[in-house]
Amino acid sequence: ASRLLGVSFLESRIRPSLTWHHLTRPVKTTAASTTGPAKAPRPTSSMPIVTRFFICYTGSNREYTNQTQIYEFVYSRAFVWFDRLTTGIRDYSMKFTHLHVHSHYSLLDGLAKIDELVKRAGDLGFDALALTDHGVMYGAVEFYQKARKAGIKPIIGCEFYIASNSMREKRPGVDDKRYHLTILAENYEGYKNLIQLTTKAHLEGFYYKPRVDKNILREHARGLICLSGCLNGEVAQAILLRRLESAERLILEYQEIFGQDNFYLELGTHPNIPEQKTVNDALVEFSKKLGIKLVGTNDVHYVKSDDREAQDILVSVQTGNRVEDENRLTMKVEDFSMKSTQDMMAFLSDVPEAAANTQDITARINLEIPMGKSLLPPFSVPAGFTNESYLAKLARENL
Repeated sequence: ASRLLGVSFLESRIRPSLTWHHLTRPVKTTAASTTGPAKAPRPTSSMPIVTRFFICYTGSNREYTNQTQIYEFVYSRAFVWFDRLTTGIRDYSMKFTHLHVHSHYSLLDGLAKIDELVKRAGDLGFDALALTDHGVMYGAVEFYQKARKAGIKPIIGCEFYIASNSMREKRPGVDDKRYHLTILAENYEGYKNLIQLTTKAHLEGFYYKPRVDKNILREHARGLICLSGCLNGEVAQAILLRRLESAERLILEYQEIFGQDNFYLELGTHPNIPEQKTVNDALVEFSKKLGIKLVGTNDVHYVKSDDREAQDILVSVQTGNRVEDENRLTMKVEDFSMKSTQDMMAFLSDVPEAAANTQDITARINLEIPMGKSLLPPFSVPAGFTNESYLAKLARENL
């Protein structure tokens, strides 16, 4: 490690996030006096070689029994520490924000109520949390108020259904195909654009599901941050169909719609789903090629792992299947709970920037929703009338 990065680098950069502990009981060493509690870390060249170390990194204890394992560990993390040295702004140690989260307002799909999501986030030590229900914003204000009351920064979003063609086309067997796209409000302008998009999705684009298309996204893209979506996203589906040129074109199209710094490639942390690895690997390569940032999510549908059975029943009701039916839609194969920071960091250990970028996005969010104020538009009434008397006149004449 010293040869790779230099002792001064290790001393200045590892110390905040890496603690070396000798065992408190006597251990066999090659140096004369190394028993008792550890002193401050020393350069590798002068550090006594003991038979066992505990390395405490990112809040979890990992036991290594020989010096070779210690060096392998340091080498494996070297690129992270180097990135911290060069940027000076990122902390990869113990920060993560769930940016793709469903509540029971994702009808017959999400299980958790708003109170449960907020409480679980608090119990796990999260200081921010998103809400991205399927096609709707029913829970936005409730979530905003309850999250703030709990000291958690609320991030308002929506997982939109994207029409494969125009949202106004409703041809049987053709336009029932749709994709998922995760969109977050960066500020109040973005929040109002989310409202516009969900409203138009229901009033103009509804066909089995409330849908939008790319034309309407272009009209209401200001103030929004977009993630490329789950396995049902348009980019992911192109990858799974091995249409990599098409996937690249779609990535650049979404980046053009939302802006260069407002589009992220979404990595799912679902190792039990083979397709997820295929998509993740391709997205990592696209990130390197196109310079587009990665972000990790877990597509949260319930708060704890034990809830997956109950959520599976919801999905069975939604699809009209019995729980024991084979070849039905199910999410039981994977854990879609609100995982801890430690778990998410472990899943994203090969691409730590995907975890760090959740913090970049969280820091960008600056949403203040005016509460307790009348948002009704101004309405001018003829001379001699008050608002109330003119409303009464119109009611008497027209009802």
